[in-house]
Amino acid sequence: RISDIEIHNNFLFASNESSGVSRSPDDGVSWISVNSGLGTTYVTCLAANNSGVFASTGSGVFSSVNNGNDWSITGSGLSGGYYRKITSVNNDIYAGHGLAGVFKTTNNGVNWQRFALGEGDKLFTIYGTQSEFYISIANTILRTTDNGLTFNSAVNGLTDLSVLSLSSYESDLYAGSRGGIFHSSDIGSNWSRVTDGLNDSVFNIIVNKGVNVSSVYRKVLQTR
Repeated sequence: RISDIEIHNNFLFASNESSGVSRSPDDGVSWISVNSGLGTTYVTCLAANNSGVFASTGSGVFSSVNNGNDWSITGSGLSGGYYRKITSVNNDIYAGHGLAGVFKTTNNGVNWQRFALGEGDKLFTIYGTQSEFYISIANTILRTTDNGLTFNSAVNGLTDLSVLSLSSYESDLYAGSRGGIFHSSDIGSNWSRVTDGLNDSVFNIIVNKGVNVSSVYRKVLQTR
């Protein structure tokens, strides 16, 4: 099972929950394993910024500055355990823990600070743009437009709050939940369901595997 896909320095990276990280130089035609230094091959998610690639494992969050040839564990400040999603926003890295909140590093993992939430909050996913950051937890989506100083609920129009995937394209925001795919044209203030035209098998892949829902929905529109 492929847990995540990321692009960095013209390489394609794929993570797996049993065989670690693989890298492709040719758009997926060929792959090699790049696990040196990881210490485990249980990798749940990937992220990348201008400095390197980041991988979340059962043993912590690791980083590589040489395209995955070598990995080292990042610094202090993170809670131990399982991170459901790591992502890069404005070159900072955010790590969303399944039950311990969201953490942020501004220095490529030298150290981390708590960004939002606390112990016990069940997190589904996180997503950020240049001006907003979203956290999907059980029963709501939280949105901040001031770098985490304040958070507000952004669920108007969502008929299912189990949002497992968030993505954007230009000024449009998309959410994938077990109840459908939803679209917002006002940074999450209002949502409408846009699943018409997707068959059940495609829908299950989008929602349950965390696929970039905006790119998939655009392809559906192009075929109509």
